[in-house]
Amino acid sequence: MIPPDDARHCGNVNPVPECPSGAADLDRKVEAWVEEYVDFVWRSLRSLGVPRSDCDDGCQKVWWVVARKAASIEPGKERSFIFSVVVRVASEMRRCADRVSALPLDMDLPSREPEAEELCDRNRARALVAELLEGMPWEQRVVFVMFELEDCNSLEIAAALGVPRGTVASRLRLAREYFNRALSRYQSRTVRPVVPPSGMLQRVTIAGVCNE
Repeated sequence: MIPPDDARHCGNVNPVPECPSGAADLDRKVEAWVEEYVDFVWRSLRSLGVPRSDCDDGCQKVWWVVARKAASIEPGKERSFIFSVVVRVASEMRRCADRVSALPLDMDLPSREPEAEELCDRNRARALVAELLEGMPWEQRVVFVMFELEDCNSLEIAAALGVPRGTVASRLRLAREYFNRALSRYQSRTVRPVVPPSGMLQRVTIAGVCNE
């Protein structure tokens, strides 16, 4: 996950546009959403392949759309709606990029200072997860990120993507299978296979190999 200090700095760009006059309640509502979901938006953009250097622009675009559509967002479905916007923004930014690099996911580190060897393994594991996500088919990656990295349930994902729950389940199954196969291929050709730190990769594979 993205370290909170990194994620929250995108709030400094003042992403919330001014709502129409007479809609101060919507202003306050959007401001509350920004406060609650700013880390979520940043992490999701990064997990979907948006480079760190472009995340400020991505956050701006996401919150602009959210502010414009605030009146139509159903109570209780805010996160699903916001993620649906994140997916569109990330997809557009990827299409516009000349080249998309496999960038390491920024996950939270434990409070204690890790040993040098442990830190090296952790960094290698992050880079590996990012590489595997980068090669994953887009529709599977979106579901994978929502379910495995952001802990969304199938109802939220279905609502965000506008697809049946059965489709969500199918894409998640394919994504997990892809991740497992890709991880196995990587480890079979690596002299020193990556051994993920405890908890980092626990939730992603069926056998328990990936965590947020």
